[in-house]
Amino acid sequence: MGSTDRATAHAERSEAIFRRLGDERGRAHIVETRAQIALAAGDLATAVSLASEARDVADATGNRKASISGALTQSRALRRLGDLPSAAATLETAAAHAREHRRSAQLREVLTEWAEVVAELGDASAAYALTREALQLGRG
Repeated sequence: MGSTDRATAHAERSEAIFRRLGDERGRAHIVETRAQIALAAGDLATAVSLASEARDVADATGNRKASISGALTQSRALRRLGDLPSAAATLETAAAHAREHRRSAQLREVLTEWAEVVAELGDASAAYALTREALQLGRG
């Protein structure tokens, strides 16, 4: 059994425990972890699906950290699938949430990813603006 297989099995057991406890807020983090494992394993469709589920659960429970993390994972999988417009839209939503809830560390990460995606889409001006905003957050 490979390391991603072991990680998946462990995360699935953890998710079952959180379900049994009725802890949906905590389960959002576990589902997002499963999405990251799927991404690392190259199972991009599963990563997108799990990240979307994590975001839904996180949003339903007010878990902004898990929601933004799920968006980052989802956008990375979408990017690797070549769906840059969807990746950019996912990051735009994540940035809005991070700004609204004053999550500056996560906002820096989102802005950096978003800048890379819009650069790949050919919008150098937007990429520059996003990078600049991320760098200014680092000074604060």
